[in-house]
Amino acid sequence: MYNRDNRMMTKELALKQQTDSDTSVTQDQGPGMDSKQLEEKHDPMEDLLRGEEGQNHQLIRIGIAAMDRKARSKPMRNILSRLDATNLFECIVFGDKVILDEDVENWPICEFLISFFSAGFPMDKAIRYVKLRNPIPINDLPLQKIFWDRRLVLAILDRIGVPTPSRIELNRDGGPRLDPEVAREVKERFGIDLNLPRKTPQSIEVVNDSALIVDGKRIEKPFVEKPVSGEDHNINIYFGYGNGGRKLFRKIANQSSVLDPDLRTPRTDGSYIYEQFMKTDNSEDIKIYTLGPDIVHAETRKSPVVDGIVKRNLDGKEIRYIVELNSEERQIARKISKAFSQNVCGFDILRVKGKSFVIDVNGWSFVKGNDSYYDKCADTLAKFCLNSMPSINVLTKTLGDGKGGLGLGMGIGGEPLSFKKPTVGSWKLKAMISVFRHADRTPKNKLKFNFSADEAGSKPFIKLLQGRKDEIILRTEPHLKLIETATKESIHTEGSDQVKLRRLLLILSSKIGKQGLKAQLKPSFLEASKKKTKTADKKLSGGDGADHKNDNSTICDQKDNDKTLDELDDGKVDKRNKVVKEDNEEGSVLEKITIVVKWGGEFTHSARYQSRDIAVNFAKDLKVMSKTMLDDVTIFTSSESRVVATAEIFSAGLIEACKTHSKTEPKKIPLIIRKDLLDDSNAAKELMDRVKKRLKVLLRHNQGIEVNWPIPDKEPFDVVQEVISILMQQRDLMNRNFEDIEVDKIQSRWCCGECPMLFKERWDKLFSDWCDGSLDPSRVCELYDSLKYDSLHNRTFLETIFSDPKAWSPCPSEDSSPLAMPGSAHPLMPPSPSFSTPSHFRSRTASGIGISNNENRSPARSSTPSHSLNHSRAPSNRYSASISDNISCKDDETNRPNERESIVRLRKLYRYAKVLFDLIAPQEYGIEKSEKRKIGLLTSLPLLQKILSDIKEARNSEGGLARFYFTKESHMHTLVNLIKTSSLKLAHRDVMELDYMAYISFEVHERIIETGKKEYSMRISLSEGAHGIPLDTSLDAKHALQVIPRRQLIPHTDLDEVIETLEDWGDGVFEIKRSTTPFDGFLPVEGEDVF
Repeated sequence: MYNRDNRMMTKELALKQQTDSDTSVTQDQGPGMDSKQLEEKHDPMEDLLRGEEGQNHQLIRIGIAAMDRKARSKPMRNILSRLDATNLFECIVFGDKVILDEDVENWPICEFLISFFSAGFPMDKAIRYVKLRNPIPINDLPLQKIFWDRRLVLAILDRIGVPTPSRIELNRDGGPRLDPEVAREVKERFGIDLNLPRKTPQSIEVVNDSALIVDGKRIEKPFVEKPVSGEDHNINIYFGYGNGGRKLFRKIANQSSVLDPDLRTPRTDGSYIYEQFMKTDNSEDIKIYTLGPDIVHAETRKSPVVDGIVKRNLDGKEIRYIVELNSEERQIARKISKAFSQNVCGFDILRVKGKSFVIDVNGWSFVKGNDSYYDKCADTLAKFCLNSMPSINVLTKTLGDGKGGLGLGMGIGGEPLSFKKPTVGSWKLKAMISVFRHADRTPKNKLKFNFSADEAGSKPFIKLLQGRKDEIILRTEPHLKLIETATKESIHTEGSDQVKLRRLLLILSSKIGKQGLKAQLKPSFLEASKKKTKTADKKLSGGDGADHKNDNSTICDQKDNDKTLDELDDGKVDKRNKVVKEDNEEGSVLEKITIVVKWGGEFTHSARYQSRDIAVNFAKDLKVMSKTMLDDVTIFTSSESRVVATAEIFSAGLIEACKTHSKTEPKKIPLIIRKDLLDDSNAAKELMDRVKKRLKVLLRHNQGIEVNWPIPDKEPFDVVQEVISILMQQRDLMNRNFEDIEVDKIQSRWCCGECPMLFKERWDKLFSDWCDGSLDPSRVCELYDSLKYDSLHNRTFLETIFSDPKAWSPCPSEDSSPLAMPGSAHPLMPPSPSFSTPSHFRSRTASGIGISNNENRSPARSSTPSHSLNHSRAPSNRYSASISDNISCKDDETNRPNERESIVRLRKLYRYAKVLFDLIAPQEYGIEKSEKRKIGLLTSLPLLQKILSDIKEARNSEGGLARFYFTKESHMHTLVNLIKTSSLKLAHRDVMELDYMAYISFEVHERIIETGKKEYSMRISLSEGAHGIPLDTSLDAKHALQVIPRRQLIPHTDLDEVIETLEDWGDGVFEIKRSTTPFDGFLPVEGEDVF
């Protein structure tokens, strides 16, 4: 076993800070220390860490031997990028390819090693590497094996005097087993033999649902049943006395536990630890993170025992609050860090009646989403590494001479590092090619207004036709204002339909000047009215709610659209439009004119944050993985405005991130529009139409389910009927509330150009589509789209307008507000002063609701205010449902604390809409594998060919390259289907919704073998985008869900095999119908660079 004398980060070696001053790493100064005292404690190494000296010294290499999903995670990237910015360290991420496939002799050489276990990590292999190369590990590797068995952890905690809940063990496996070397060290250090056999119990008895007795040892219910495996998080709590129990598990979406009224008898299939259940102060757990023995960071979270609902922030992280630890808890942290030889370590404690008990030790753990912590962690690791080098005393004298005066080459305990050269080079990232869906957008909407030729008020619209026979599409602001003017003229016409015209005027006046609005003028003539009306209705019923929908109408080309209608009338009309003369040569008579207004699909304010954040994440990742990757970057985009906007902001974010981590001015990134690759394709329209007809049948009664369906006791038809029932209730409530309350005061701020009436227009159409006729599958996507959008951008209005007025009566609320609003914040969020008896709850009839209006109150805000997590708070009972309240609960869905029926109904509607969406949306691109592949080839073959061309270019180039493509949902689904239906080995088959900012990445890795020949490997990974459950997300003003990390779709595979497989398109590929989308070539539409 290797020497661990220099394993620990001691106060004398690495940390020159007072223990008391670093209780919370989010504070720059600790309790009792003012700024003057801090200045007096100036550390000379601070200048080094700022990178002010030593530009030519030999870099200290820090190796990261952990699975990519951990080593390239956002927290790790944030820390490594800070270390890299000091110009003292070279951070080498080994990568899955090296860790899993290469012998340890070929792993990169480093002076310090960050390595920790996660699923799939070969711990024994990493230990062999440490023995071979002798780097200094930040965390001890062999002792991490103790975390695999909870019995071993608890035995050590007992020995070092750390309090834990009382417990009994039930061993059916003969007891835990450790490697002899680790067991020997534990025995030497603590005097305990962890490998002693533990006998199988002779008697196990459950007494009247009140207690468990194992070989005479008794534990009373409620108790907690934990599997002995530290990797098994399926934990049961038995309440006893007929009250069932609760099942805890690793968080799935926003759920961490469920009630089970029938949970009475302990499991009989393995070995378990039974701990006495402890009712915690304030219903909270405390998560503690150590940085060495003397620096700790602590956060509280709602206990999963409360209700099992995980409340998240917009980054998708569980909401937590920083808390200050007492001296006893800091001492516990010190003991755990030193006993397990883990400098970076996390563990959980419970506070019960003023005392603290440790319930779990997790090993390597990072705080998530806290820049202060990242700064402190990087600073601490840097000082540890610098202080651990033997010649640190002469560091400042030798940094600038380039002679390696850091004393590199000394390993654990001062032993020399093994510098025997690896037989082959390490795998390095050579190219990154990623295809993105655009960022967040508004829902797409469409309304149709029919005006018969002899109807009062129709003449102003007929004049706009100027005698044309075919439809006209108007997009520019001057043209749309002509329709607005005609609408106003019609309103003043005696006998005109005022309701219809004012609806049209509201939409036009609200949306003119914003992207995404267009209007279609469609004339119908008497001699072909039946045929043309049928055709028009068929086109309109197809919807426009998904990104892949095509507009097959005749469109005036851009030159004509830039002119006025008068100019078009003067003989400059698109040749596709026939002009109808005054005398009407063909004898046709105008029967009616239809005005179709389409809006939505606009780039939202939250899309800006999503685009920028993902760019920063990519920049940090590529900087860590390859120093030259960002020297050759090109971005391609479709011509859609929201896609172009996503690409532009991504490009700007990439450049800004490069500036932050580089002293040289980053290169300008070309942004090229490629309509032929990335715009909508109509090549697969016929096949997709046939698929949609099958999907429509799928929603009918007694139809077989050919795809995965998550509700075994209900058919899709049954879920559709429940959705219709809920929507009918929602329609009644919305109409009643629009009549009875001042809806303009519900939500003072509206983003994305909406207002209460446009909200109502959108939902009225949804109600009509679902409740008043046969259901088209595309309406499923529109419902889900609107629910998701309003949950993020119009949460207060959504929850209020769909609530029963009876629920608005004054009642006590836990935040002491005089009124518990239907749209108020969840109990997890601090009370908002905006939610105190807002004026919109005054009935227009001044009766029936029973709430007086206070004119001095502030209006309700558009969303729950943002509350920073970077602060400490005093203990408070933030979680109103106590543990005992849940013991008799039967159904989590109906027993969430303080949730009104309207909110429960909304959650149910969202859940059903999501289930139906997951059934319909992916299958629109093919149900059978053959359909998926053919639709994929018809739609995205040119894009795949371009990606393969980029891959070949990367293979033949000297440096690295990055290519980023931005497109729409249709290309994302079809491209992913082409990968999944190929013969490449899949790491997983389940692909969730490809939400906004979803992306698929093709990573090319390169290494040089002994002969100088280069080898290449590729891995394909996928992120499902800004995915989450918006109704369970605490909002701030950004309204932006975080993009979830990508996961492996195709594991590392030989590059030639990947190329050969993806180029195998079948025999008939060159005969298939191609898209009619114009081909723009390889140059931008405007100039050399659009950006």
